[in-house]
Amino acid sequence: MGSIARHRTLPAREHPPGPSWPLAQARPEDVFLLWLLQLPEGADIAEAARKEIVRLDGAAPLAPGPARLRELMAEAVETGSPRVSRKHRPAARRR
Repeated sequence: MGSIARHRTLPAREHPPGPSWPLAQARPEDVFLLWLLQLPEGADIAEAARKEIVRLDGAAPLAPGPARLRELMAEAVETGSPRVSRKHRPAARRR
């Protein structure tokens, strides 16, 4: 009998070694989505986006990709996004 190889599970926020993230060819929308998904449960999305805007503004002038990412962050602030929740709420069943 052979053995089954187990994959190493990475804890949250740990990235495997390799090129710095985000990659140069990454779309701003993809970077935003990954940023959103890595936020810890209970995080205030609008407040986290404000912090990212400050960070991005520190790197001004921005290239088109980071400028679009800043726009997405500003939209997250404007919508007053709720806190991150990882709980799945099943849809109500129809009878």
